[in-house]
Amino acid sequence: MKLLNVTDAAIHLGITKELLFAYIRNSPKKHLGEDRKLFTIVKEGQNFFEEEELRSFDEYLKMLWSKSGQMRPPIPRYIKY
Repeated sequence: MKLLNVTDAAIHLGITKELLFAYIRNSPKKHLGEDRKLFTIVKEGQNFFEEEELRSFDEYLKMLWSKSGQMRPPIPRYIKY
């Protein structure tokens, strides 16, 4: 199990640290009834991420955000700003 710090995790996903923490606090596909959030491990007050969890979460984000024939949901506020 390889652990990445916040900076390396953000680089791994190609996102900002702020968005990384937003995915820890929020379920991005809540409108679909899903409650998956990005899992983090806290050690000595620092956040770390399993490389496999980052890969899995990235794949999850690439999956459909709306059901076929339905309108796309609005972009979550924490992603827009």
